[in-house]
Amino acid sequence: MEIIILLLVVGIPIWIIAKIAEYFLNQKSTKEKNILKQDEIKEKFGDRVIDKGLSLEKRNDDIIQEHIEKLRAGYHRSYYIENSVRDCIDEIATAEGYFQMAPGHEYLSNWTSRANAEYLNLKDSLLKRFRARYDQLRKKAAEKEEREINNKYENLRNKYSDLIQQFFEITERKVSVIDDYGDEHWEELPKQIDVLTDKILKKEYWSDEDIKKRKKFAFFTPDEVKLLSESLQKEFKTYHAKQKQKKSNIDTDLINKMTGVEFETLLAKKITELGYEVTGTQATGDQGADLIAKKNGKKIIIQAKRYSGSVGNKSVQEVVGAIKYYQGDSGCVITNSVFTPSAKALAQKNDIILIDGHDLKIIEKFFS
Repeated sequence: MEIIILLLVVGIPIWIIAKIAEYFLNQKSTKEKNILKQDEIKEKFGDRVIDKGLSLEKRNDDIIQEHIEKLRAGYHRSYYIENSVRDCIDEIATAEGYFQMAPGHEYLSNWTSRANAEYLNLKDSLLKRFRARYDQLRKKAAEKEEREINNKYENLRNKYSDLIQQFFEITERKVSVIDDYGDEHWEELPKQIDVLTDKILKKEYWSDEDIKKRKKFAFFTPDEVKLLSESLQKEFKTYHAKQKQKKSNIDTDLINKMTGVEFETLLAKKITELGYEVTGTQATGDQGADLIAKKNGKKIIIQAKRYSGSVGNKSVQEVVGAIKYYQGDSGCVITNSVFTPSAKALAQKNDIILIDGHDLKIIEKFFS
């Protein structure tokens, strides 16, 4: 017990002396820090006059403007504006000599809990001003980026205008194909846009590996190429509508370059223009018919042969069979080439109309 009393008698005075010493040391340290800060203020701000007749914000507008000019429109974290405001307030508090109110590297939300009314008002006002400036910068950056993308897009269009024109012609032939239900093949449009895009990118020295990445990751596609794809979607619909209003041009040289399906499409369009309702048959198992044309209660079974050689008996025989299968009233074989003598003889015997490359130019005569 005596030992405890002795420790208390000796220990308490020693503890009190230590605390007093610590207090004076802290005071000295704080004074030294304040002196250093005052030196920093003088070096940075010179003999800055603090006009207390003005609001805290107005008398420090030069500092605020300096920090506003530091803002950039690039990608930043969500608290970019808050940190920028905090740094501005920190410099204002330092310039004012109000070191206790300087947030330093503290989060603005934490600093708010200890800030006085004057500084809280300053914070609210700065947040509005900084956000307004930041939004303005982002808008200008977006407009600049849009101009750059549009310029690149126009360059692409000019550079590959011939290829784009080919796209319209090829896609028109593919989309215009009529299916069994009488519908056009609009699923071909995005496919052909993709084909065109790949061709352009290859000409722009993209590797096959990069083109594969573009198809897998949308962000890998340049913005100007995306804009081109979107434009072609809209433009083709207008182009297609105009083409439907035009009369089909039977150009033998062009037909000779077509595929069988494209030839069928051209014929379907031409015969439709002559007042017939035309539908296609299945690509496989068509029983010898490619197109079925109806008008005034009559049904004509048509086989289209886009051919480089002479068309023989087989096509005539297939149409004869197709008339029975589809319950047609008559049959017709149309080719860009010529028929063999035996095919002509068989057609005559079975009342099958034959239209060769020469007669294609006057096809109206056969479908009047």
